[in-house]
Amino acid sequence: MERYRYLREYLAALPDGLSSHPECASKATLLRSSLEGHEDAEVDDLRPELLELYRNPPPATVWVPAVKVNAILHVIIDLYYPRREDVIEWARRRTLRMRDNPIYARILRVTSVYALFRISQQLDRLFQRGTHIQTHLGKGHARFELTHPPYLVSPINQVANVGMFEAMVEITGGADARCEMTGSSPTGATFEMTWTD
Repeated sequence: MERYRYLREYLAALPDGLSSHPECASKATLLRSSLEGHEDAEVDDLRPELLELYRNPPPATVWVPAVKVNAILHVIIDLYYPRREDVIEWARRRTLRMRDNPIYARILRVTSVYALFRISQQLDRLFQRGTHIQTHLGKGHARFELTHPPYLVSPINQVANVGMFEAMVEITGGADARCEMTGSSPTGATFEMTWTD
């Protein structure tokens, strides 16, 4: 575990390690999209339950404990994206790939930036249990408040939302998308998003 700095920090902060927050879950599609391009990493030194999840992720529609999904995200960050800007760019690329998924593409094709953010809470519930998003919309501007149980999402994982939000705006027709994480705590993060129509 020596080379997994972010993973170690994440597990150490959780109240009960990988057993924390059993009420929180993520769809395996999020796990599978994270693993894309990283499947062949040398991770045999991971603890068995994480190694199994890394090597044999469940089908996309299966709910997986969110802590374990987040742990795998930290493994990938440790091995491939150790800098904040790398994490943001990775999240951007993963989100842009949604255009190639028939299910996501159908949703995004009929959605404007404003419509997307108005239904952001419902979309979040399709993929996450136990986290919440609140959106405050203005003309070319949105403020997001993400909340979750303590330490479920780490600061480096929270910052990935910058790339995700920028890509979502781009996919739904916004230009010059800029997002900044303006606050971070053990129970959530806030983001300011701007774009031009």
